[in-house]
Amino acid sequence: MKEYTKKNRILIALVLLGLLASLVPVVSRVRAEESNKYYDLVISYGSLQSMAVQSKYSEGEWLDMFRAWGVDKVALGESSVRSMSSNAAIPVYGGVISEIRNSHGWELRYPDAVARWIAASDDLFDALVIVEDPAYADWVRDAFEERMEKPVYEAYEEDGVSYYFFPRQESGLRGSDLLNLPLGIWPETVKLVQSHGMTVVPRTETVDKQNGERFAKAVLKVMEDYDAVYYLNAGDALIGYDDPGARSCSRTI
Repeated sequence: MKEYTKKNRILIALVLLGLLASLVPVVSRVRAEESNKYYDLVISYGSLQSMAVQSKYSEGEWLDMFRAWGVDKVALGESSVRSMSSNAAIPVYGGVISEIRNSHGWELRYPDAVARWIAASDDLFDALVIVEDPAYADWVRDAFEERMEKPVYEAYEEDGVSYYFFPRQESGLRGSDLLNLPLGIWPETVKLVQSHGMTVVPRTETVDKQNGERFAKAVLKVMEDYDAVYYLNAGDALIGYDDPGARSCSRTI
């Protein structure tokens, strides 16, 4: 070994020099990454609700406690008609024609115009969305308009209650599919979180065949509205993945 070293001193010196040179950018990168390290502590609003239900503290009191502990961000998920229907505090409900027709006396529960939609439907997967508070009728309608590709629906309002009937769409989507479309973050939840000094981190979910350019642009708008530097996605695909022309939105995000 000693003999080999003596004969190849120049070669060994060159190898060591190359090794040292390669370490320079690595060390620089490590230093840069260490100086740029940061993290956020984010509480899920769903978890916050569960804690409020299981304790003597309200959601607002939990928000104040977490803020005192250094957590100043709350992840708020976008709501679909399905998820809103299961929340008694939100005046938005939805169902498919098969469910409505199977309920006793359904004809008496709806205005004549809406009852005619239900009776005339030839697809049991057509959907009916009901907004019982006029303050939120535009929010629901505008969300569908902004996020759907060429939406087709009927609308009717009576006594402050708005009804939206969604048949099969030109894209092939059934009305039942649209009940799972994320429409946005419920406004009253946003007010509660922000009133306690917390920052909103939007959480959406990409839904198969409903993840095109309009949906991607709507998510970007949500981020701008809340000055969000990032968002959370519970879906399996990138935002806008269904539309090749919209994938640039994901790069923008």
